[in-house]
Amino acid sequence: MRQWNHWYGLLFWGLLCCVASTPPHAQAQVRTIELREMIRSAETIFAGRVTEVRSGLDERGDIVTRTTFSVENNVKGANSMTITIKQFGGRWNGRTLLIPHLRYFQKGERVMVMLYPVSDLGFTSPVGLSQAAWVVKDGMVTGITAASLKQIPALLKKHGIAATTTTVSIPVATFSALVRDIQKGGE
Repeated sequence: MRQWNHWYGLLFWGLLCCVASTPPHAQAQVRTIELREMIRSAETIFAGRVTEVRSGLDERGDIVTRTTFSVENNVKGANSMTITIKQFGGRWNGRTLLIPHLRYFQKGERVMVMLYPVSDLGFTSPVGLSQAAWVVKDGMVTGITAASLKQIPALLKKHGIAATTTTVSIPVATFSALVRDIQKGGE
């Protein structure tokens, strides 16, 4: 029995050392998603303004954040002028539970967002945690990564979008047209 406990102790300390020695950048990596995959994965795509953000407990007792958007440009699946989503996590009653890399929204901000289908428990989030949620500023969708656009050079050229090696800003109407072209099977 004593030898058995010794082996469990060694296993525990070995695992602890492995976790502790893993560099932070390797502990939580998110795979870069290409725009075409984002669109295929999304049930709803729109540009809009965040009108309300509230956190609390849902019917199962989980901390959740409910965000309401005023839809300004429906690209896919936004069946009304307002959409409220439920995301896992948030800040409630002095407690904080946030999912790493998940995009939570702030009241008043304007965004272009692609959302996964709503789960059986009522949850959704931007595709790729935060990759398919961009800030809209002065009519431009900002911060689109060049990596997410690398598979569609002909469509970029068709829409007058210059390929870069970093991030791209694209007018909302142009980005919406690009997304619709991809949905139709363009490129």
